[in-house]
This record gives sequence, structure tokens and C-alpha cells, in this order.
Amino acid sequence: MSVMHINDVQLPDDRPLTVDDLELLPDDGNRYELMYGVLEVSPAPGGEHEDALHRLEFLLELCRPAKFKLMGGQGVNLHGDPTRHRIPDTTVIRQDEFESKYQVRPAVLAVEVASPGTALRDRNVKKAEYEEFGIESYWIVVPDPDHPSITAYDLRDGRYVQVAHVVDDEVFRTEQPYPFAVSPRQLVTQGEWRPGDRRP
Repeated sequence: MSVMHINDVQLPDDRPLTVDDLELLPDDGNRYELMYGVLEVSPAPGGEHEDALHRLEFLLELCRPAKFKLMGGQGVNLHGDPTRHRIPDTTVIRQDEFESKYQVRPAVLAVEVASPGTALRDRNVKKAEYEEFGIESYWIVVPDPDHPSITAYDLRDGRYVQVAHVVDDEVFRTEQPYPFAVSPRQLVTQGEWRPGDRRP
């Protein structure tokens, strides 16, 4: 059997990789995903990405009805296929569909916070994969301090339809998967951003 080496870990390269193989890899901050058994590695995200993601998850959690569950960074096996594994930045699922290891059913919402190296993949490859899988809503957040934006898609008749594109201080309002509002600037500002926050 031939192998490939990643950080001193030996992975087979004579067959498609599966999520079981990913468990051998180190927790080094990189994101390890699979597309039909081919390993895709994304570098650890920077501070702007993580700050925007933390704020968005905080705000989503504040509004979340009890029947839903917010899942940050949990892997998803698309169509239950262990060779097709994605890790959205965050997802919202139904409480009764929770899986402790990997999600195998479509979330009601998947969010990707775009980094310079992932923006094209988020807008094309992942959008197509999430659409095919049946994830009901998909948001792409661009945490650019100068030009932040949120683009939102909802699944209608099996296809994603863009339902919003807001920039800077414009407010994104949605009822999917539950009533929620946020502006892109709120996710990147150096000042006040939390509801009721009056700190300088």
C-alpha cells in the first residue's frame, strides 16, 4: 500500500480517503475536508475571520428558538458519503437531527466566512455542493474591515436563489431559519456591536 505524509501522519494514496482517515490528522488549526476522497487543506483562518464568526454565532445564539441547535465547525458528510466531507464555519440544525460526530442530514443553515484563499470555493464549489445536498439556507460573510458584506441564498425548488446582498451598515433581515437581523459592519467594527452594548 502506498502512502502520503501530512505532518508525519501516513495516509493511503491508493484509494479515496474517508472521514475515518481524517481522524488521524493533527489538530493543527488547518481545515481538512474531502471532495470525493481527495484531501483539501485550508490554512488556519486569521483574526478577522474568527472575530466575525464569533460575533455572528453569538448573535445567532441569542435569537435561536429551542427547536434549533447552533453547531460551530462540525463536519458534514454530504449525502452521508464519508468521502465527501465539508466543515462549514457554522451551521444551524434541528435539535432532533443532532449527530454527535458528523452531520449526515442537511442543515437548515450553513455559513461560510470567506477568507481570501477560500472566497471562490465558497461562492462556487461549496454553494453547488450545499445546494445539491439540500441545505435550506446558505450565507457567505466577507469580513473585510473596509467593505464587509453578507450574501444569502435560500433553497427554492432545489436551487439556491439569492435573497439578500447587504454591505457595510445595511441590515440583513431574514425569517430563515428563524427571525434574525444583523449588519455586516456589526461583525467587523472595532466599536459597539452587541445588543445593549454601550461601551466606548
